[in-house]
Amino acid sequence: MKYKYIPLILMLVILTLTACSGNGGANGSKVAEINAEFESLSDVKNDILSTQTEYENMTIQPEALKALADSFPDKADCVQLKQASDHEQLFDKVRPLFIADEDYKSEYYQGFDNALPAGNVYDDGTNYLNVASNGGIGFLSGESAYDCEVIKTVFVDRDFADEEVTLDGQKYKLSQGVKYVNEFLQKLADNGFGDMHIAYVDVLKFQQENALFFHIQRTADGMELNRFFYSDGDFDQYPYFGAKLYMTSPDKVGEFLGDHGFCEISNVTKTANKYVTLQSALDICESTLAANHKYTVSEIGFGYMPKVVKANGEAWNKETDGQFYFQEGTTYEADPGWFVWLDTTLDSERMVFVNAITGEPLVLFNNEDMNIMTEN
Repeated sequence: MKYKYIPLILMLVILTLTACSGNGGANGSKVAEINAEFESLSDVKNDILSTQTEYENMTIQPEALKALADSFPDKADCVQLKQASDHEQLFDKVRPLFIADEDYKSEYYQGFDNALPAGNVYDDGTNYLNVASNGGIGFLSGESAYDCEVIKTVFVDRDFADEEVTLDGQKYKLSQGVKYVNEFLQKLADNGFGDMHIAYVDVLKFQQENALFFHIQRTADGMELNRFFYSDGDFDQYPYFGAKLYMTSPDKVGEFLGDHGFCEISNVTKTANKYVTLQSALDICESTLAANHKYTVSEIGFGYMPKVVKANGEAWNKETDGQFYFQEGTTYEADPGWFVWLDTTLDSERMVFVNAITGEPLVLFNNEDMNIMTEN
């Protein structure tokens, strides 16, 4: 048996595992036999805080377990999701959240633009706003903190050190930014752009001062939607529904990158009675990892990994169907599962999604230095 090692910017390995029989994964040996435990959703939730946290290749932070237990959903069906439609019509409702009336110049409103993502566009050379039909919003202003150095990462769904940063010459507490962004996201939700919350915040080095980068988690009926962002922009098989919000001045959105929009549950395809426990999900995750690195897991989520479905029911294939663009009305299929974030370092994110119905793990890595072993 021959193997080759291929350097990839995006590392995506799908390792299958039968939940009860524990069949081997890649090459029949990568995944050790796991007898996954299944419980009712309420028992799964009750057991979260008693989960074992030490593994050979992982250490789970107790704060991550408490944050997960506090936000755990009351139901988790297998579903069809549908991309939002006709949201370009809401341009006038949300425009003041990004561009104040005194800064808005009507002559720069361009109307509907078919360029993807298609939507209503405003562009005055400094401020750019696209409110897309698929529920996406893209906003740029004069200064960009994109690609700035990350100084530290702060998880704000738990107790955190409320440090001061310097934004546009002013001292500003992290808690002030969290409060402002939470209120801003609620206003978007109130105007029909889906439920969102802050996953975590990166403090950036920006022009000898700071900027704040808020990683935004979208949800559908309380269930997280995949926010793993592929470095190479390839979203064909596992679409990304997160958003990115940058702040360079106090209480002001400098950039909002959420062009991919959002989706909502359109149909329940199956109601499960039993789910893979968190402990079993972590056992499965551990069995997929190489033994040459120890991860500290600061975040675990529970939600959906949507898969693109064409009108004929087949999965999307980039080779035959072309690039996927999150068109309005697109249908996705999704089972509930566990998002185990091994690393949230920008552009080097590493995450394992464990399907809570089947026990199958999906390993998603962004790291240009990673190699994966593939069978010839």
